[in-house]
Amino acid sequence: MSIKQVVIHSDLRRPDQIYQASDEVEQKLTIQRDGTVRLDAISHEGYPCWKEEKEIGEELAIEILDLLEQYAKQPAELSQADASEWEMHIVYDDDSQQKLKGPMIGKVYAGDVDLTDFIRNHLPFMSLGVFDRTDSL
Repeated sequence: MSIKQVVIHSDLRRPDQIYQASDEVEQKLTIQRDGTVRLDAISHEGYPCWKEEKEIGEELAIEILDLLEQYAKQPAELSQADASEWEMHIVYDDDSQQKLKGPMIGKVYAGDVDLTDFIRNHLPFMSLGVFDRTDSL
């Protein structure tokens, strides 16, 4: 069974920071098996800030989805009291679904591959806060 699509929702809020209504504080990254990737930025009030859709090619998309599937089979149980959270929603070819959550502190690995670094290095988006906050937001 292969992954058809993954949506990773990242809460980028920091507990010690005050936000304006229009500040980008969440991101939703969608990766589809056909190579389509989309990043939606969401404001403090829950409204869309911006969205961007790109093509990365089916081969790279499958490589990323396969790594995410490896993680989903043996997810790490991490916690940190003052960290915001990410949530990953996986849809498989047979339309079965799986949801995973974790703190926005990184440490998401498939084998020895750091998924935060791998995804940031291979997707064409600036300031991508996947599994970990980005310092540039």
